[in-house]
Amino acid sequence: MIVVADAGPLLHLFWIGASEWALPPQDIHIVQEVWDEVYRHAPEALQDARLWRVSAATTMSPTVVAQNLDLGEAVTLSYALERRQQEPVLVLCDETAARQACRVLSLPVTGSVGLIAEACRAGRVDRQTATGALRDLPGRGRLHVRVELIEAVIAAL
Repeated sequence: MIVVADAGPLLHLFWIGASEWALPPQDIHIVQEVWDEVYRHAPEALQDARLWRVSAATTMSPTVVAQNLDLGEAVTLSYALERRQQEPVLVLCDETAARQACRVLSLPVTGSVGLIAEACRAGRVDRQTATGALRDLPGRGRLHVRVELIEAVIAAL
């Protein structure tokens, strides 16, 4: 499976100190436009050896363009669609509009909350650490997320 990341999860997880255990334990593809965005906000977040800067899709998908996303998200989803032709793809994204576009495009997607929950389920982190990280996302992590969602995910851990 190819994992393709937008800026959101890379930044939010980095800001709460959870990147090491919350990001999937495999290579993560990042298009240049997203790489540049992450670099502007937190260049240290790109020092993870799993992160691979990749060339963008050869063509921008018209279906993606119709979603009115920002450039990084549009290029990421176009890249994911192109790569999906070779093997399954998972998109890491927190933005509501881009997640909706993933649903329209039938691209599997998860965000920072789901990555933390999965890391706990997979045993990469204990429940207490995962709970603390989830509660840090809206503040230190700068993620716009409903507190009710955070609490529901914590209850499900």
